[in-house]
Amino acid sequence: MKKLLFILQNVFKIFIIFLLVFVWARYFIRSLWWSILASTLITLAIDFSTRLVFRKKNNKANLKLKEKEAAENIFLSLVTNNQYMEFFHKLVKSKYPSTEKKEKYILINHSEKVKSVLFPLLKFSPLNVDDLTEIISTIKDENVKKVVIATGEIDKNALVFAKNFDYEIVILDKFETYKHLYKLYEIYPEISMQYKKSQKLNFKDLVAFSFNKSRAKGYLFSAFVLLLSSVFVRSNLYYLIMASLLLIFALISYANPYYNTLHQEEIL
Repeated sequence: MKKLLFILQNVFKIFIIFLLVFVWARYFIRSLWWSILASTLITLAIDFSTRLVFRKKNNKANLKLKEKEAAENIFLSLVTNNQYMEFFHKLVKSKYPSTEKKEKYILINHSEKVKSVLFPLLKFSPLNVDDLTEIISTIKDENVKKVVIATGEIDKNALVFAKNFDYEIVILDKFETYKHLYKLYEIYPEISMQYKKSQKLNFKDLVAFSFNKSRAKGYLFSAFVLLLSSVFVRSNLYYLIMASLLLIFALISYANPYYNTLHQEEIL
């Protein structure tokens, strides 16, 4: 079903490109068959060019999407594991051997006078001002120059509050933690849990969405514009065809009860 939906989406995209090209080709070329042939060749050229140009960009986008999914799954795995301090200690120690694992944070001794702290506070609710106050109170005797807090999500008020101290406070959400810690040091925790991916629309859902009663007005308006345009265009056959199709879509959307009522078996 997914493969069929992908094919239909591509066919629909090519069809739209063809219509756009055909409107102008028909305007400049008097012969119908030559305009169709020219439109077909130009459409294929445009489709091939766009695939070639955006292929590399899509690969980069997919890579970022995979990293985002990995960051979410890592966060879920760590937040449900009470031993995540062990992992962060291992990660920091790989770069800074002179570290001390405390009960709630990791102390990094860069030198006798320069110290920093990594404070993992992983939880599902956003890190807020109260959390930050507790962290500051916990590390107050360490005399640090920098505090890095790894968490899930961040309340904006906490970011503002963090600027009120003499030492630097850096707060990383789950995606920034992935980028600046896991990826940078190339150390990743074991993923024991994964977020369930949201279900994509299947063909039935797509049809139901397309022919919902709320879409009827849009189809009617589009059909009216095409019919009005056909009055001023000499070669108006394709305007009439598209307007007729839109009217049929509007009729289906408005009159077909299947897509506009909640069936008993779908309530729960």
